[in-house]
Amino acid sequence: MRHAIIAVLLLAALCGPAVAGPFEDAVSALERGDYATALREFRVLAEQGLADAQYNLGVMYAKGEGVPHDYAEAGKWFRMAAEQADADAQYILGVMYYNGQGVPQDYAEAVKWFRMAAEQGHAGAQNNLGFILPPGALRSDPRERVQQPARPAGPHRRRRLPTAARHNGTGRRGAAR
Repeated sequence: MRHAIIAVLLLAALCGPAVAGPFEDAVSALERGDYATALREFRVLAEQGLADAQYNLGVMYAKGEGVPHDYAEAGKWFRMAAEQADADAQYILGVMYYNGQGVPQDYAEAVKWFRMAAEQGHAGAQNNLGFILPPGALRSDPRERVQQPARPAGPHRRRRLPTAARHNGTGRRGAAR
C-alpha cells in the first residue's frame, strides 16, 4: 500500500499541475466578453503561426466581436489557417468566395477550398460541393473548369450557402458549445 501511495505521489510530481496556456487564456477572455484581451492574445499567437488562433481571429472579424465587422480582414486570417490545412478555415474561405464576402466572388476558388476541406472529411464542404458542381463532376478531372451555378427563376428561389459568420454555432475554436 505504501509503495502505491509513493508511486501516485511521484507520478503527480512528474506530471506537474495542469496550467492553461496563452491560447486557453484567449479563449477564456473571448467567452467572458473581454474582446480586447482575446484579440491581443490571439493576434500574438496567430502571428506566430498558430492556425487555431488565426481561425479565431477570422471568426472575431467575421462576427464583429470586439473589432469592426470586416470580412476582408476575416478572410486574411481564415486564409492563413486554411493554408495550414485547417479544414474549417478552408470551408469558410470557400463560403466567402462563393458569396463574395470580403473577397471577389469566384466559384472556381470556392470549389478549390471546398475540395481541400472535403478531402479532410469536412461534411459542410462535401455538401456544398454536391450543391455547386454538376452531377458526375466529383468523379471527373478536378482541374475541369467550374462555371457559375445555374440559378432558378425568381429572386426567392436561390439557395444561398451560409455566411462565414453563421457557419457553425459559435464558430470559435476552443469555445464551449
